Amino acid sequence: MREMTIEQLKTCQLEIMSEIHNFCDKNGLKYSLWGGSLIGAARHNGYIPWDDDMDICMLRKDYEFFINNFNSDKFGVANCEENSLYQYPFAKAFDKTTKKVEPIYLPENYEIGVDIDIFPIYELADSSCLTKKIIRKRNRLIRLRLFSLCLKNEKGLKGYLKRILATVYNGKANKYSKKLNSDAKAFASERFNRYMLYADPNIKTPLLIDKSIFEGYQLHKFENKEFYIVNEYDKLLTLCFGNWRKFPPENQRVTHHSFVAYQK
Repeated sequence: MREMTIEQLKTCQLEIMSEIHNFCDKNGLKYSLWGGSLIGAARHNGYIPWDDDMDICMLRKDYEFFINNFNSDKFGVANCEENSLYQYPFAKAFDKTTKKVEPIYLPENYEIGVDIDIFPIYELADSSCLTKKIIRKRNRLIRLRLFSLCLKNEKGLKGYLKRILATVYNGKANKYSKKLNSDAKAFASERFNRYMLYADPNIKTPLLIDKSIFEGYQLHKFENKEFYIVNEYDKLLTLCFGNWRKFPPENQRVTHHSFVAYQK
């Protein structure tokens, strides 16, 4: 195996994203770039300059069709329901000819290639009581899941304590991820008029989002490609991230990931 450069990594991600785009168009599925990728598309017409991954989101029904049917000789999809070694509550579409190594505690037999994160969007009720109950339980499951995924090389007392927790909870992240999704499905119904990005652990307090935001989509430039984003991307990004047009301080313009990717 040979280590991939950042440029090769991004080229690989764009190839995966093109395959996802074509699959969704062929099967009538809706998706939108999400998170840093949506900010990157809207603000930079591509990657945020210091970013090195891609995220998309899909409505629950489209997401479930996708994870059950997206597969080819080169590309596959991993999710916690189908793979007991998989540690995340959201799916990843990946390139089978590559390997990604992360400096976190993972099961020994777990392997995945360069990937794109795919977040399901669940319909949820408007009841404030029910919503608070869901969020409290969700955040507890996310914390428990994170206990088993700490960085192996984190130093100091904090790192030592995290490594102890990772040893105790090692292998349980799949269980907590499944529970996150089963809880969201239990409350999901098409009759509700709000959505929640329930499985995205990067959003500490998931907000209820009007369904109207996910009704319209447009193609938007991303590097040398075009991918779908929601028409009301400004409204969505402002709701979830505040003033997304403002650049962070220079010392914060760094990637939040520390994986290494290899070409097999």
